[in-house]
Amino acid sequence: MTSNGIAALFAPPLDSRGGGGRVRQTFSFFKNALMPDIFLHMGQGKAGSSAIQHFLFENTALLAAFGINYPRPRMNQTGLLVHYGNLIATGGYLGDWDAIILKHCRRGGDASLLFSQEHLLGQVATAPQPLVRLLSRLPARYTLRVMLYLRDPIPHFRSQYFQSIKSGFGGTLEEFLSIYNVPNIVLGCIKTLRALGVDTTIRKYRSEGLLADFSDSILGKQAQEFLARAEFMDAPVNRSLTCAEAELLRQINLATGAHLRNISWYITRPVLPQAAEIAAEQPYLSAELLARFKEKFAATVAEINELVSPAQQLSTDFNLPKGAANVPDRGVYSFNQKQLALIARGIAEVPGMSLPLRMLRYKEQLRRLMVRSRDPRRVMQAVARRLRTYWQRKAAGGG
Repeated sequence: MTSNGIAALFAPPLDSRGGGGRVRQTFSFFKNALMPDIFLHMGQGKAGSSAIQHFLFENTALLAAFGINYPRPRMNQTGLLVHYGNLIATGGYLGDWDAIILKHCRRGGDASLLFSQEHLLGQVATAPQPLVRLLSRLPARYTLRVMLYLRDPIPHFRSQYFQSIKSGFGGTLEEFLSIYNVPNIVLGCIKTLRALGVDTTIRKYRSEGLLADFSDSILGKQAQEFLARAEFMDAPVNRSLTCAEAELLRQINLATGAHLRNISWYITRPVLPQAAEIAAEQPYLSAELLARFKEKFAATVAEINELVSPAQQLSTDFNLPKGAANVPDRGVYSFNQKQLALIARGIAEVPGMSLPLRMLRYKEQLRRLMVRSRDPRRVMQAVARRLRTYWQRKAAGGG
């Protein structure tokens, strides 16, 4: 569905004062217990989302004292998924996220509600139906307010590449550019929010002062008092990789296949939080790749900037920021002893490391099937098929 189609079906008439469908850049409101808000922070990814989500989790009780309910993230076998925010459907997928919000609305109370999920940005851009349902079913006493933090294109592209390696990607930076489409997704999300008349705050991501800025967005004049009592993390949250860590994970991804992405996860899980003092690095970006990036996204970024205030516009200088590290990759990497110990520990904890690689692949496929299916018979039939195929290949000498 196009943004124009959405506007025609669902958007209220626009007015000259900036109401209706116009995207606003800041919130200006007074807390009213009789008119609570629903704050929806939807990224973008690699723009401070993990830091915001950890901060909200650590200060859940304090937020409640200030009239904002941040529902606790769900539990799974690895504990609290704090860095995924608190809007997670069964199995780790977003699914019908609007139903989760409406469920909390039906519980009543005078407190505002706050949800954070960075992957909503992409879903709103490509599949806005849950947002449309939410707006049509939202109790009249609630006002939906969306928050977006946007990052300059070049720094985001470099950071997102290392993030993709954490998630199983095994390609080069040049190959990543061919599938990278975040600026277009951001533009689609903003257009959808605008067409649906959603009150939206758009801020340019700046790491310094991020949490104070976010607190001001949701609490207004109460933000300073809240920050004076809030708890902050001592170490960086979800730091990015070093070039050596990224290359190690990339080679593992190539050797095992992206469908075994949780091998990378088992390695990064101990390394990143327990070696947070190690400075993150950025991949090398050649002049040729910079030119290709500009050709692909210059028009999109210009269109985004037309929809945001001048103070929050993204950089249109498609060159590396002055002083930014951009060291050519010489193919030589280094680890300190602590990194090596944590990497070894992570590899040792990967379930089924003693299984043949093909069997481990089958195990991952079955795990995904069990997450998606509630039919035990279907799961058991799949198990039988996988085992039969494995032993047939082994008997034939295929290993």
